Amino acid sequence: MRDNTATGDGTASMPTRKATLVSARAAIAGLSVTSHRTMRKILLCSGLVVVGSSCDDAAEVVRPTPPTSVAAFVTAEAAANLDTDGRVILPGPLTLPYPQITESQARGFADAYRRIHLPHVIGVIERDRGGGINVGKLRSCGRAYYVEPAIEPLPPNVLPAARRAYGPRWLITFCGSAGTPQVSVAVSAYATDLALENGRLIYPVEGGEFFFVAGIPIGQADGLPGQPESAIAWFAARTGIRISRVPHLVMLPRTWPQLAYWKLELERPAMLRSLRAGKTRSVSTVYFIDDSRWGHRGIWIADESGPLSHRFTSPIPVTRYGERPTSLTGEVRVRAGFALKLEPVEEQ
Repeated sequence: MRDNTATGDGTASMPTRKATLVSARAAIAGLSVTSHRTMRKILLCSGLVVVGSSCDDAAEVVRPTPPTSVAAFVTAEAAANLDTDGRVILPGPLTLPYPQITESQARGFADAYRRIHLPHVIGVIERDRGGGINVGKLRSCGRAYYVEPAIEPLPPNVLPAARRAYGPRWLITFCGSAGTPQVSVAVSAYATDLALENGRLIYPVEGGEFFFVAGIPIGQADGLPGQPESAIAWFAARTGIRISRVPHLVMLPRTWPQLAYWKLELERPAMLRSLRAGKTRSVSTVYFIDDSRWGHRGIWIADESGPLSHRFTSPIPVTRYGERPTSLTGEVRVRAGFALKLEPVEEQ
């Protein structure tokens, strides 16, 4: 993950899978995690203007194999948000107090990142993936996912970089020549002061927290974080309970957007047994994680002991030379109906 100071224009990638697993397990369990201690910090640029590479190839979109229909696994309300092939039509961006970029802009920024920055960190990303990546063959593929934060927006008196650090993201997947997902680039939805001119990324003075990049492990055919259709089919096939609303993709504060989870609303309560506490509970909302690096691939539920707010820290800019840097701290509430601490359940 990026440096938690939320300053500078550098970008960082996911670490090796061992570190990923440790950080991910701790974050989702609500433990105290200082993520910058377990992640590599890779500075990609320090200037305001980053000159693009000589590549002038277009951001061609590769179409991977579409998922199967989930019409049989959803109620009439949710079915109204399926296309003619039975695929989920995902909800658009949240209505928030700060302006956001569009999906098209996010794709453009992500492709610029691929051309300009990715070649400099490809060794780390290949270790994430567990195999080689031909950067020149990568093309944007599949859907762009909008990742919602589990917490309310930060107040307006924090630095833009802090708002981006805790705010929504667009996830753009890049596939190799065979159409296999290999790299995921997350772009801050608050990147309204980032510009793309003549193939160059133009950064603002107060930069940072624009991109997160991750290698997609070999065998992760759906990419990261997996498709909503997979989440729906997984739960409904095991419980016989249909999904009542369109899934939402949600991430915990200061964790990788690529490790976001699908939030599923059920047509009726399900009795599920926690693997951690051994307690059976009746729940109407579940969470699906399609990544075994969490320690459990499948269904999770909200932990009843989870916090109701999240504490954040934002640097205060120095106004005079020689001043000692200070920080602003505060708390933001968890969004209604969301959770900051999850626990895995026994699969039926």
